[in-house]
Amino acid sequence: MSARNALARWPITRVLYRKCEGARPINAPTHSKGTLIIICGLPGSGKTIHAQAIARQSGAIHFDADEWMRALDIRYLDEASRNQIETLQWTRTKELLALGHTVIFESGPWARGQRDVLRRQARELGAAVELHYFTAPLDVLLDRIRRRSPEGAEITREHLEEWSSKFRAPNSFEMALYDKAFRGGSVEPTLIRRPHPLTAYIGTAIDVGLPVARRFKAMFGRRAPHASQRQVILR
Repeated sequence: MSARNALARWPITRVLYRKCEGARPINAPTHSKGTLIIICGLPGSGKTIHAQAIARQSGAIHFDADEWMRALDIRYLDEASRNQIETLQWTRTKELLALGHTVIFESGPWARGQRDVLRRQARELGAAVELHYFTAPLDVLLDRIRRRSPEGAEITREHLEEWSSKFRAPNSFEMALYDKAFRGGSVEPTLIRRPHPLTAYIGTAIDVGLPVARRFKAMFGRRAPHASQRQVILR
C-alpha cells in the first residue's frame, strides 16, 4: 500500500491532511500532469551525473544550480546567490510541471521539512514525485569534488564535515511518501522496494502529524506567566 492509499484508507488521517496541508480531497481522481524528480545529497555524491543520464534518456528538463552559477561567474560558496537561483529554478519547475513536463530538480533540500514542501507543492499540481538520494564517504566526496571542476578548490574537508552534520538523510518512512524512491552513490542507483503497508502508514502519520503538532504549538504553546512575573507586570 502506498502512502497515498494509506491516507485514503484512514478517514481521520484524510481529514487531518486536508485541514493542515490544504491538499485536494484524497478521494478525488488525480491525473498526473508531470513528474518531479528530486535529487538530494552532498556535493560529490553523484547527483549531476545521474541527473544528466536521466535527462538524456527521457528528455526531462534538468535544473542544476551549480551550472547556472558557473555560467554567471558566481563563486560556489556564495550561499545568497545560490538561494536566489534555486528559488527561481523552483518557480520555473512548478510552471513546467503544470504543463505536463518531467523536471529534474537537482538542488534537493538537505532538510526533511523542505523536501516535504517540494513534494506537496508538486502533488498539488497533480504531478508524480520521485526522490533520488545519493551518498558516499567523505573522502570519496572530497576526491570527486577536487577532480571534477575548478570550484572544487574552494571546498575543504571541514566544509564537508559541516554540511554532513546539517544534512538529514531520508529514511524509509520518508521514502514511503514518494511515488518512487532511489538510493545511490558509490554504486548504480537502486530502486527502493515498495515499503510494507505499516511502514507507509507510519510515514504518512508522521507526515501529517508534524504539521498538526506545529499548529497546536503555535496556538497553545505560549505559557501563562509565572505568579512572580504577573506581580511584576501588575506593578
